[in-house]
Amino acid sequence: MVAPSMPSEGARRDKVAKAITYLEAAGHRVSVGEGVYNVLGYKSGSAEQRAAELVAFLRDPSIDLIIATTGGYNSNDMLEFLDLPQMPRSNKIFVGYSDCTAISMALQAYDICTTVCGPMLVNFVDYPECFEDLFVALESPELEFINRSEVWESFEKGRFALNPMQRLPDKGALAQGQALAANLSTLNLMLGTSYLPPFSGRVLFLEYDREEQRALPSLERFMWQLRQAGILQELAGLVFGALQPSVAAEQSESDTIERILSEVTAGYDYPVIYNAQFGHIYPSWVVVNGRGVRVSEASIWITRE
Repeated sequence: MVAPSMPSEGARRDKVAKAITYLEAAGHRVSVGEGVYNVLGYKSGSAEQRAAELVAFLRDPSIDLIIATTGGYNSNDMLEFLDLPQMPRSNKIFVGYSDCTAISMALQAYDICTTVCGPMLVNFVDYPECFEDLFVALESPELEFINRSEVWESFEKGRFALNPMQRLPDKGALAQGQALAANLSTLNLMLGTSYLPPFSGRVLFLEYDREEQRALPSLERFMWQLRQAGILQELAGLVFGALQPSVAAEQSESDTIERILSEVTAGYDYPVIYNAQFGHIYPSWVVVNGRGVRVSEASIWITRE
């Protein structure tokens, strides 16, 4: 267990402790990084400290799976201290999402290990089956991604209805490629760096977490940045996660996620699917990066191939 972003203090500390207790009771041997309960402002330690702990776990032959405690801000500050060009290829698996996108992208860029856009320790309290979903995704030869009728952001905020996935009607219906999953704003932090994997032929799964008062305009400019950086034109397909209720409420007759995605992918014929059960909601699909993806109409299958 590592803490590459925010510290585990207050309610997060309790959530992390409960998740660790659950995993140990399930028979897993858990190694808890020293930084997991460390607090240094809004981070769990200096960039050098957090990088050193992750490197130690990546090099430890007794460790199979590395799971982040939580997301937060600025895990990208530790990337230059990982010395990735000198890091040997590992059979380990790194799991995290949100701000952990920075680490996941970098590990893929240098082919260090398998990375998964999946549950972190703090998710356990709000969705106790999250680790079961993780192990199913890792072990299954094939999974179909489908939407549940109801999802939630947290138990406190309650459940909300999730409509079926939609596909932009003027786009292609079929696609095959390799999965690549990311948080939109964190991915954009990586543009222009050496820490991005190839995008050619990928099916890109994107999710957006509200960070600004006006979230929808922020989402749109991030998407235009991806287009203008040449990322969107390389894809085999695009899957966009369901908007949080507070973000969806900003939509109007002229400003919708459908309009944004249609405009930023103009001229590209691959499938574009939105309102997917993916992102800062529970349950969220677990996406193993590099796995094969098949898209047919609004159906999505992920395989080991």
